[in-house]
Amino acid sequence: MFFIGIFGMETKNKEIKRLSPMMCKHCRETVAFHLFKHYHQFHFFFIPLLKWKMNYYIVCESCQSIATIPVEKGKALEMGEAVELTLWDQDIIEEPSQIKKRCSNCQEVVDSTYQYCPHCGNHL
Repeated sequence: MFFIGIFGMETKNKEIKRLSPMMCKHCRETVAFHLFKHYHQFHFFFIPLLKWKMNYYIVCESCQSIATIPVEKGKALEMGEAVELTLWDQDIIEEPSQIKKRCSNCQEVVDSTYQYCPHCGNHL
């Protein structure tokens, strides 16, 4: 019973940074985007040991559409390199009509009746 709380696996969505303005594939406006990293991790207590299935996605500030981007370009942007993202790099996975209420802290989908996020406890 002691080992149950020591190890764990979880899915994480981490906001990396705000990107400079570029054209959105969905709304065709030139606006800023937010870069996120989505991955799975295995941890010992609270120390991450192994990360896998890393994906990067961007969220448009104007229309809130979500698009995946190539992993290589996502890693380069995370490292601070000057990388140009084009419309061909954006693969829309959620358009505004499909978007549900998301927590502003952890970006998890939550029920619209919740006042607090059940994933991170942030006030919605």
